[in-house]
Amino acid sequence: MNIVNTLCTPSLVRKSPVRGEGYVPVILTSLTVHLRQALLSLRFVLCILGTCLVLFMTSYGLISPMSDVVSIVLMSGGGNMILILALLPLIPYATTLASDWEQHAHPFWLIRSGVTHYVMGKMLAGAISAFLTTFLGILLYAVFLLFQLPLFTHISTGDAYAVLLEQNMPIIYILARATHLSMSSMLFACLAIWVSVLIPNRFVTLVAPIVIYFMMFRLTRFWGLPDYLNIPVIIEGTYDAGSAAASLITKCVTIFIPCLLLGFGAMKLMRRRIGRE
Repeated sequence: MNIVNTLCTPSLVRKSPVRGEGYVPVILTSLTVHLRQALLSLRFVLCILGTCLVLFMTSYGLISPMSDVVSIVLMSGGGNMILILALLPLIPYATTLASDWEQHAHPFWLIRSGVTHYVMGKMLAGAISAFLTTFLGILLYAVFLLFQLPLFTHISTGDAYAVLLEQNMPIIYILARATHLSMSSMLFACLAIWVSVLIPNRFVTLVAPIVIYFMMFRLTRFWGLPDYLNIPVIIEGTYDAGSAAASLITKCVTIFIPCLLLGFGAMKLMRRRIGRE
């Protein structure tokens, strides 16, 4: 049967053939399947350990008797920040759409769930796995440092979340900063999946988001954009919106809007690609 005609069959697009049909929406079923593949995999665990290892290798020379966990764990990305935010988080799941296409496995998934739910499932699972890879990698490194260093002794940062340290909440500070950085990984994952719809190649999927990031950085560096729209600040830095909560909300908005646009764009591109087959 022609795949285009098959995908246009309403019963196949709107219903899930798996257990729970009629009670669980297709998108939730699809997302559950994708999340299992993403999170219950050896690649996910290895990428978390890889993030922790990169942080350790970058910060090893910065550790001194006067150091504490807070001053090291989230200030040790340095030149490897893109590796932590934009490469390792993509490996667990953001490349799987390209893999499906290269291995000619996409008709199976498309017929089961339809184009919309297939792309949405990939996007959501890729973004969640990317977020957790960075977030858990940072927390694992913080736990590792606790065996050697005190948690918090003095304020050594002036970023948007420093007010939490002034209020003597170092754990909340680490969680907030880890969340802030991990949301950047979500954006890179969504961008990678959008690219993989255009060019279904795993190598291109991994490299293209980093290339696009540096291109956007070069193009916008002289535009005089406010900090909350400045590409390097959005990805690697923090924007002080007046409070820690407001800064985190600002980060959420500046990340989720482009992620939504990339998701809708990927669905539209996928329909065009299927229509040409």
